[in-house]
Amino acid sequence: MPETAAKDLESLPPRQQGYILDHLDIALEGALRDRLWQRSVAHARENRTADDRLGRAWKFFHPTPARARTRPVTPAAIAMSDRVKVGVGGSLLLLATGKLTALLAANGEFGGLIGLYSAVAGLAIFGIAGADRYFRHRYRQAKDSELRPPRRQQTDARPGGFAGKIDRLFTHYFARYKPDGMASDQWLDETAGIRRHLRNEVVDAYREERINADRVAWLVRYLASDVRTRWNQGTLTAYRQELRVPLRTWLLQVVGVVALITGFVSASAAVFSAAVLPGTLWLALTMPTAVVTTRATFRIVAERRRVAADSAHRSAEQGRRTKAYERWVAKLADRPTDTEMAAWLEYDRKVITDQALQQFRLQPGQVVAHAFLEAPAKSTRKRRAEDGPWRYSHYRLLLFLLTEDGVRQVDLELDFRRAGHRDTQRLNYRFHAISAVRIDGLALRKPTFHLTLNSGEKMTVQVTGTDTKPTEPNEDPSSITDLTVDASGLHQTLHVLEGVAAEGKDWVRLRREQADNRLAELSRRTSGLLD
Repeated sequence: MPETAAKDLESLPPRQQGYILDHLDIALEGALRDRLWQRSVAHARENRTADDRLGRAWKFFHPTPARARTRPVTPAAIAMSDRVKVGVGGSLLLLATGKLTALLAANGEFGGLIGLYSAVAGLAIFGIAGADRYFRHRYRQAKDSELRPPRRQQTDARPGGFAGKIDRLFTHYFARYKPDGMASDQWLDETAGIRRHLRNEVVDAYREERINADRVAWLVRYLASDVRTRWNQGTLTAYRQELRVPLRTWLLQVVGVVALITGFVSASAAVFSAAVLPGTLWLALTMPTAVVTTRATFRIVAERRRVAADSAHRSAEQGRRTKAYERWVAKLADRPTDTEMAAWLEYDRKVITDQALQQFRLQPGQVVAHAFLEAPAKSTRKRRAEDGPWRYSHYRLLLFLLTEDGVRQVDLELDFRRAGHRDTQRLNYRFHAISAVRIDGLALRKPTFHLTLNSGEKMTVQVTGTDTKPTEPNEDPSSITDLTVDASGLHQTLHVLEGVAAEGKDWVRLRREQADNRLAELSRRTSGLLD
């Protein structure tokens, strides 16, 4: 019968052969000939990295990225006192100028009038140039503060909260994207200020959305890369050159001061000769009023220009981040489906099983039953598709091969993204060596598999890992756990090991009979396909 099934299968078209070979684990539960198993393994090796698995599998573990955002520009913060100073001071200056004009005109001091208006023009010129210089100085200070390391390196963000996760992302990616020849610790020290500034911006821009921090990891990665690029190009402090006070501004300030002083002296001399008492009072009023009004004007103009400069910077930065977002979305466009992930994992199982057979010097027909138990390895990435179980970038796999002589067990780690694995432990023990098999933690949605041998050795595997929270707020965590447990092979493993622990070789004999019956059914179905 096995020979007939093998021949019938080999006679099928390649596509139909593939469908059967993909589910041919039953070969390990019967006396199916070695060549049929080897064909199944060869098919698995051929398709294990099919459809560009090595180039696409990693994309599955990256969530749908959040859209590009920048922190809103802080509105202009103009103190009410400055508004009052400009309003009242400007009115007083106009009043004093009018009174002095009338006084000088009434006494025929036309030279004094020219001096008075020269002083007014000088004050205006000085004010325009001075406001520009004041803004550049203040804005440069603000930009410098973004690069200055914070006084306190520690943060009050909760490690498990959104801000805490963003902290770790910035530390990780800045350490990864560093200039050539610079140590990670040195680069982190050099960029402590800009890193803290960008971190705060990302937290402020996305905190209210209640999204997972992993969805903005692409942005953190882009920002880290952008800082390194600007550092290499020497443009990280390019704003200092842009905000340098131009020569024209300096010249205007000098011209304004000269006109103000000479005009004021000329007007004062004319006022003293025309009317000492009232003229002195008005001149005395203009000096402090002009100083207070000019300073308040500088602050108001600087704040409004700061808003305009921040808005222009935000618009440009939003455009750059949007392009980076679109590049990342395009890169993830061919992310594998859960079906593809499941198929690749199934091929991994088959290849791993074949290698275990070779290590234990077993033929496929010697294996009565087998079971796989999957669990997340340490330091693994995880993600699940909609209505699918959790998938992991690194698995801990336990393979149990049951023969008539006992159990062969392999404990190994699978790097799913690279389709590579390594054994961490191999065991051999007889059926009566199994002391207890159980599973607990189902009520807490943290199912844990326990296997205890008579020797006292214990094996514990937490099937779903420690984090079982759903990725979306409306998802049912219980159904997610059930899906993951079903995909892990836990129920099959428990069924097999409980059977041999309770019945020993009688369970093996019954299993062998069931396998022969299934093999006969396989032969009948393949014959039907050929007909």
